[in-house]
Amino acid sequence: MAITYLSGQRIQGVSAISGSAGWTQTGTSVTIQNDVGGGTAVDLTTDDRISKSFSALTDTKWVCDFDVKISSIASARGFIPLSINDGTGDLLAGDVIAVEAWDQSGSTKLRVKSIVGSSSDQTGGMSTALTDGTQYYCRLIRSTATATELSIYTSSARTGTPHGTSTISNLSSSVGGLDTVGSGSDQFGNSGETASYEINNIKIYDDKTTPSGTPEFQSNFAGTPSDKSTVTNVPNGSQFEETDTRKFYQFKKGGAL
Repeated sequence: MAITYLSGQRIQGVSAISGSAGWTQTGTSVTIQNDVGGGTAVDLTTDDRISKSFSALTDTKWVCDFDVKISSIASARGFIPLSINDGTGDLLAGDVIAVEAWDQSGSTKLRVKSIVGSSSDQTGGMSTALTDGTQYYCRLIRSTATATELSIYTSSARTGTPHGTSTISNLSSSVGGLDTVGSGSDQFGNSGETASYEINNIKIYDDKTTPSGTPEFQSNFAGTPSDKSTVTNVPNGSQFEETDTRKFYQFKKGGAL
């Protein structure tokens, strides 16, 4: 909402919006903190995840950009940095197109995976190894009803030759109704096995294979400050009203609250 200046030294706006607004947290080890999603000790044995729903994508083409930094994964284990699914249940339930992160002989790699009706459909090949603790910029494209590709870049521009890729060319065309994005554990691990990662800047563009226009979904987990924090140089005694919380604040001399 834009700030509204009214008569009688009254100002209206909205309160701060948390970066976790609209997200559902399941479990305790995957959270939204410090403007990123993920966790430093993600429990690989349980259904720990964050998820958020949006309007269903077309079943033929869309593109998703996201940033990911993986610091560690337990030996020969994996997790799901990104799941785009139909909201049936956990990150690999129902219909799903997901990005998996795996430790393979001491190297962290990514691959794309599809699920139809909660049963495994197709799995892409492993990407080139990533460097632990390094920021990567990913692009996941569903180019047709039966094809999807993950490209991993070292630059946020996502141009030039990717650092690594993973492709599925025979995806089941039945995979559809995808309306939820999630991130977290795939429940494949033993007690005490964990992963550490961050995900951020998720943007999904529907009915296209290159990003353009307004995303169907976007989240940078940062939230927005209250409108009152942007108000300056108002008369002493001016009153600010947060229209969504019905809270009132009085400005002092110099515009301070």
